[in-house]
Amino acid sequence: MKKLYSFIIGALMIGLLMPGMTHAQSFIDLPSNHKHYTAVSNLSSRGILKGYETGGFSPSGHINRAEMVKVLMEATRKHEVGSTLNYHKDNSHWYADFADVPVDIWFAPYVDLAHSKGVVAGYDDGLFHPDGTVNFAEALKMVIEAYGLDYSRIIFRPNQYHYVNANDWFARYFTYAASRNMINNRKFYHPGQAITRGEFAELVYRAEIVRSRGGKAFIETEVATSNEYRITIPRLGIVDHSIEFADPYDGASALELLRRVPFGHYLAGPGHGKKFVLFAHSSAYAWDQSPFKVVLRQIDQLQDGDMIYINYREKAHAYRVANRQIIPQEQDYIVMEDYGREELAMYTCWPPDSISHRYVIHADPVF
Repeated sequence: MKKLYSFIIGALMIGLLMPGMTHAQSFIDLPSNHKHYTAVSNLSSRGILKGYETGGFSPSGHINRAEMVKVLMEATRKHEVGSTLNYHKDNSHWYADFADVPVDIWFAPYVDLAHSKGVVAGYDDGLFHPDGTVNFAEALKMVIEAYGLDYSRIIFRPNQYHYVNANDWFARYFTYAASRNMINNRKFYHPGQAITRGEFAELVYRAEIVRSRGGKAFIETEVATSNEYRITIPRLGIVDHSIEFADPYDGASALELLRRVPFGHYLAGPGHGKKFVLFAHSSAYAWDQSPFKVVLRQIDQLQDGDMIYINYREKAHAYRVANRQIIPQEQDYIVMEDYGREELAMYTCWPPDSISHRYVIHADPVF
């Protein structure tokens, strides 16, 4: 058993609640103007969240299921931690509720308590997957349930900023969170996007305000305090991928950029009323060891009318595919032509594993 879970222990020991860590005021990667500074500072000053031994908090890093459950149970039911585990120990059970949660592993008391209170559930395979990342839908459920927030009277409301349908199990959680300003109501959310440590801190901080004061967390006054640039293309299964600006006059630097991030960007930023261009790889060349070398390999599956969602500097932008074209490589300057209005052009080399042509998507702004 020890060998089986050694990899989990190694992955989880990132210091969210480990003693002896520094408070948010001294986190080297969390300056006072960071968008999550207030939330992290407040929670860390009370011992609810803590950071790494290196002095950082890693706000853009991900949090896994075991870590999140530990934080939530320590924050809301600390006096009950371990109480439900006695049943399993008294009956000589080797695991607590889920076969991948041994009774003697560090996160067992938290998972067992959270499960007994309806805060968490397992997957269809009957396991808990403690080392799995947490998506936004799961995080909303865990936080809202852990803090006992009453969403029973919430009626689902369609929201163009949420990729959520009325019959989704998480629909009311999104409606509740938006109505209480627990999430940024100017941003786009996909239920499957992985929540970051900073976003989790923000969610917990706002949940505490809602529980203590009732009503909304506070009046929505989100400001552009980050250079966040992310894209979601549901048709292609692309969820919350990062984008970076590139120099349109330096092809070598653009290729180097795509070793670090899935998408590159040329020209103006979204929402500026001008054309901008995104690009990504589609070819699996043996010499290219980048993890992002086939991001747009299925770009031809996009259809007219499909949506592309972008979060840029804390604000959502949506674009609807208007048309598609394939052009020869020597005519790729066409992609950059600006017709004096806002438009998203997205392209990749085509066909896959070739550079002879470019497959180009043109999309018009929706909001």
